Parts: sequence; structure tokens; C-alpha cells
Amino acid sequence: MRLTAFILLVFATLPGISQKKAAYVSGKVIDENENPLPRVSIVILGKQNGIITSDSGTYRVKVPAEKAFALVFSFSGYRNEQKNFYLSENEEEQLTVKLERSGKTLETVVISNDRQRTETGLVKINPKSATTLPSATGGVEGLIVPILFKTGSRKG
Repeated sequence: MRLTAFILLVFATLPGISQKKAAYVSGKVIDENENPLPRVSIVILGKQNGIITSDSGTYRVKVPAEKAFALVFSFSGYRNEQKNFYLSENEEEQLTVKLERSGKTLETVVISNDRQRTETGLVKINPKSATTLPSATGGVEGLIVPILFKTGSRKG
């Protein structure tokens, strides 16, 4: 029992062993017109997880203390912004970050399917026939019946 109490006391008095030193960076992210930017990604450089800004563009992120680090602010359509820091334990840095629109535009993407399907029992329907074939329902059913008679697939 005494040994356990001694070990707990030792770990409680050694902050470098029992817990990491932390600081905070908080503030707001705005665009070039000083409008708040919601859902901006904020990540410590080299890490995979981070936070996003609130609907009003505000943020508060826990960061390592007494260690150099960089925060990367990124938002689709805007240039990434990197800010470097070195903060003391429990220090809180207030920072307003202004993101500028990126000059890059995405190219138009055209999706097409040029591959011919060759499956057994597959009957290709010409879309132009849909407007010329009479149908009581006006649906695709009117296209299927003439095709069945043409191929001889209908029994009865």
C-alpha cells in the first residue's frame, strides 16, 4: 500500500512523465472580405487529426507547449496558410488568420461510358425508338414487347 502511494506521488510530481505540457491557440479564420469561414481544417503540421472552425469561424486548439510546431489552415478554394509557434505551458495565443482565394480552378470532368456490354440475353434499345413507338402506358414497357416478338423470346 505504501509503495503504491509512493509511486503515485513520484509520478504526480514529475509533470514531464505523467502528462504532456499543453498550450492553446485560439481565434478566428476570415476571408479576404473579413467574413468568417466556417469548417476550415486546422491541423498541427505532421499530424493526421485536427479540428475545424465553428460556423462563426472561431477555433481553439490544444497544442504542445515548450516545443516548436506549426498549424496549417486549409479550406477548399483558398490557399493554405501555415503559422509557426513556440508557446510556454498553459499559454494561450490569440490569432486571426486571413485566407486568400486560390487562383486555381478545377478542370471540367466529363464522364462517359464507351464500353459495349456483351452479356447473354442483353437486348440493346435505341433511345430514339422511345419517342416513335406507341405505348398505352408511356413507359419503357412498350419498348420491351416489340423486342420480344422480334427475337422470338416470347413463349405462349
